[in-house]
Amino acid sequence: MKKISYSLYLFLALALIACEEQTMNKTDLGSVTADGIWEVPAFIKSFVDNTMRTRPDDGAHMPGGERGLMYHCEESYNNSVTEAVYDNYQVDNPDGGLTWGNVDRWSYVAIRKTNVFLDNRDNFTPSLPEKDKQDYIGQMLVARAWMYFDMVRVYGGVPLLLHAQRADEELAVPRSKTSECIAQIISDLDEAIAIPDEYFPVAKRGEADFGRINKAVAYALKGRILLTYASPQFSSRTPAGTKPATERWAEAYAACREAKERLEAAGYGLFRPNPANAGEAAQNYYDLFHGNEMNEEMVWVRRHKENVANFSIDKDMRPGSSYGNSYFMTLEFANAFGNADGTPYTGLALDYGRDAGKTLGDVVYNGNTPDGVTNVAYWQNREPRFYANVGYNGSHWPLIRQGQNRMPDDVADGMLQHQWIFKQSNVDFPFDQADNSTNSRGQGLLIRKFVDRTRDYSRTGEQCGTDWPLVRYAEVLLNYAEAAAMTGRPAEAYEVLDAIRRRAGIPQGNNNYGIGRPAGNELLAAILHERAVELAFESFRFYDVRRHRQFTNDLVPGTTSLYGSKLNGLRRHTVKATLRKDGALLNDKLEAVNAILAKGELKDSREATDEYFKQFKHEVMLYDIEPLKYNPDREDFLRIPYSHIKSNPTLEQTIGWTDDRGPGTFDPYE
Repeated sequence: MKKISYSLYLFLALALIACEEQTMNKTDLGSVTADGIWEVPAFIKSFVDNTMRTRPDDGAHMPGGERGLMYHCEESYNNSVTEAVYDNYQVDNPDGGLTWGNVDRWSYVAIRKTNVFLDNRDNFTPSLPEKDKQDYIGQMLVARAWMYFDMVRVYGGVPLLLHAQRADEELAVPRSKTSECIAQIISDLDEAIAIPDEYFPVAKRGEADFGRINKAVAYALKGRILLTYASPQFSSRTPAGTKPATERWAEAYAACREAKERLEAAGYGLFRPNPANAGEAAQNYYDLFHGNEMNEEMVWVRRHKENVANFSIDKDMRPGSSYGNSYFMTLEFANAFGNADGTPYTGLALDYGRDAGKTLGDVVYNGNTPDGVTNVAYWQNREPRFYANVGYNGSHWPLIRQGQNRMPDDVADGMLQHQWIFKQSNVDFPFDQADNSTNSRGQGLLIRKFVDRTRDYSRTGEQCGTDWPLVRYAEVLLNYAEAAAMTGRPAEAYEVLDAIRRRAGIPQGNNNYGIGRPAGNELLAAILHERAVELAFESFRFYDVRRHRQFTNDLVPGTTSLYGSKLNGLRRHTVKATLRKDGALLNDKLEAVNAILAKGELKDSREATDEYFKQFKHEVMLYDIEPLKYNPDREDFLRIPYSHIKSNPTLEQTIGWTDDRGPGTFDPYE
């Protein structure tokens, strides 16, 4: 059974236990002061647990589900979350409209908690075992490092507070240089790493403490942070007194390699790294996130448990016919998943010249014209991660659905086996509508990744207990591959790419898992592409594009690959399926899908595909109102929200931004 080791419920439980202990000792509980916390081991542990549970709406931030970030790149689209990709910020807005997307950060409530704890480390009761003391200190150091990094990658330098401020101190602290912040972040991680393993373990914790920070998290974050600091977002300018990019990449490589080696020695690794076939690989990728959440690949997770620490990720991403919110992906991102042999997919290539003059929801490729769109079976012969991630019209996606009794021949083990997402003026369950009539936004490609197919929302609440991955061993490997590529070690990068793609069920073939042996920026583009696919919807892609300044810069000039070219100017799309019988009644829909299913599985059967296109036509339509126009001169480092400046007028605004005091003066590259 899953245990939430640092929930508020545990905080209360531990407090009650401690109170009972004090009562047995006839201690006057009314006399317990703030300093008295450090006299009771259970209170000390509760303080740590409560800090780790801090949420953004508490005025602080520990890592959570940052799924809104997928709207700020090519992964997905949301018409109301567009500020980052349309350069549409307002400096006098406290959050710039981006709180939901989790771009803005200001974590000082939780940082103060870590500082209070670390300030008092020498005041802990002798009855607290040394192992627990050092373990808690390690956790708090890593937590503080994470929160500062989470702000620095958004703003550059921020006020650096390393102890809990007193009332007699100057409370308005100016921003520290970015280089100073990075140095302190690494210092905190190094201090945590220096704690003996028997106190602060590298190895995975047991079930009761799984999800709690350990030393493996410190190693992994050190690699991620130094990789970010070496990337062009931070190193495209290196003012006097800062490290050159070459030195930063060397440090990133050393940290990423150490993380890989230490974690591997401690038992971490890719989950089921050698599947027997493509079907097994797709199942393994699903199992990685469902039912085996404590597997060897999960280094750090945000733990959830239904009715205790709920999470909405499952409901958000599942189809509407299965009681969900139908979050969706773009056609561009669906195209990122390669062919079965690992080579790039080009079967539904887009001519972006068609977008001119069209607006949100307009059809770009009409399914009735002979341009090849209608008859492109884009779901066939794709790599296994495509089927684990993409819900398309007619996909085999077993779920408990509304109205599934209308298709009894397609129900097995209590679940409707196929998903039908198509446009009709009158859509009856168990079908999903591929157009949102409110704003004509297409939802023809759904996200399968975090949907637990065992859940029955007709019988349970609307929240789930799915864990959110914060650090996976796959990311540790990809960090290492990138640092190796950037320091002239391509063979080490190839080894990682091969391992990731082998686990994904791609055959080695004659072209090294479909990627060949690229060099230079082509190798970097291949690594970033692999990160996008492997870590899809886990809140990495937006930061990866941003740190490599790929909104405005081509990694591989002249390439046709989205992962070698810039994103600015892109308008995102979806593919929409429409039943050829306009305004069809429910019986017409049932007849159409049953005729297809009688011929076999769409992804495997040519006969089923031929029947499909007798029943359906495809159209490609626009998501974006205007092309992406991210502005790196000011968006690589965001403005400090005005609400924070009002609280602390010593905060300089970032160069590139203007507030009511005039142009910003803080240089985030220093």
